[in-house]
Amino acid sequence: MKDLSSHPIKAYRLLWRTALILWLGLGLGLVQNPVLAASEWYLEKRIALDTAARLAGDKSLTSQVAQLALKAQYHAESISLHLDGQWQYDSVYQWHSRYSDQAQDQYQQRFWLDEAFIEWRLGNYDLALGYQKVVWGQADDLEITDVVNPLDLKDFVFFDRDQYRISLPMLRLETSLKHWQLQGLWILDTQPNQQPPPGSEFSLESAAFPEAETDRTELGVKAEGFIGGSDLSLYGFYGYADNPIIDLSSGPRLVYHQETLLGFSLARPLNRWVLRSEWAWFWGRSFNTDQYARVERDVVQGLLAADYLYRDWLFTVQATDRWIQHWRRDLNADRRAPLYTLAADSTLLSGQANVRLAITHSEDSGQGQLYQIKTRYRPDTHWEFAANLDVLAGDKDHFFGQFADRDRLWLAATYLF
Repeated sequence: MKDLSSHPIKAYRLLWRTALILWLGLGLGLVQNPVLAASEWYLEKRIALDTAARLAGDKSLTSQVAQLALKAQYHAESISLHLDGQWQYDSVYQWHSRYSDQAQDQYQQRFWLDEAFIEWRLGNYDLALGYQKVVWGQADDLEITDVVNPLDLKDFVFFDRDQYRISLPMLRLETSLKHWQLQGLWILDTQPNQQPPPGSEFSLESAAFPEAETDRTELGVKAEGFIGGSDLSLYGFYGYADNPIIDLSSGPRLVYHQETLLGFSLARPLNRWVLRSEWAWFWGRSFNTDQYARVERDVVQGLLAADYLYRDWLFTVQATDRWIQHWRRDLNADRRAPLYTLAADSTLLSGQANVRLAITHSEDSGQGQLYQIKTRYRPDTHWEFAANLDVLAGDKDHFFGQFADRDRLWLAATYLF
């Protein structure tokens, strides 16, 4: 047997893979137990097919994914079990030579785990252990204080954050104290944002460098209360940045460094309006200089937003920015990064259809825009159809503009049974 004591990351991952197998075994055992009432179980099985095609250039398919998914929940008086995962197979890699072997190895077949955890209710305490997703903050699909789970950037920024948020093994404790809801997190084995490999549809320049592995755990706390007619949340997080810097000390590699976050979010309803704000202070964030040296700087990020409900439409406008303290010209980051979003969401046809129109404008290393139309249609309880249109524009060095030739149409059909 291999000794894993000198490889804590491998030991952690082996532990959690073993725990997941045991959890599945427990779940299957409960299913077969005739003592349990069927009403205590919720099972949802899904088959889906989605495809995406470029709208410029050769206009070829960029994905052709078949999915088999299972969502299972068991609820008893003091314990709950949760499992949500899917197996994906992308046939585009079988007959398309555009993409690299690395992209094929990573994306042709994969198991995507949304959650797999067990939850106990002990008096005034809720304790959850396993792979989980935790959403912080009031921002709509933007990262200010929402730093707990990293992102899988395979599809860049086209989908809702929760659809590409990576679940992490963690211990989560929640309780209440007077008017406050309290949450504590211990992330047992964190990950950074998963970068697309070189030669994939949305590969980034940094993906060409190997990643440095470290034994990484993180801690987070949150307090949420309704104060003076407003929803107020306070956040604290001690962990690692999800985006790397380049380290040349032992050959080019991507390194992730620790940082500390303190922040708050506030939301206040006002007739048809909801006003929102969110702020975060990051202590000790790492940046590269032009010569790839590492420097630490404190960073402030802020959000101002408003939602307005008019008949069946919800209109949302958001403005965010970032300020790097003691910025200097040789940093590989602009001092500020303004970003603005405007979105309109509606539920139509007595709840059977959803439409979202959104525009995002960013001013970081130039200017860039993302235009989106997202639609969902559910004719009955079994079928769901979706269509998304994503258009990118901007300067070639911009986060959006670098993929200005990757506009695409995405279609999906899902059957639930």
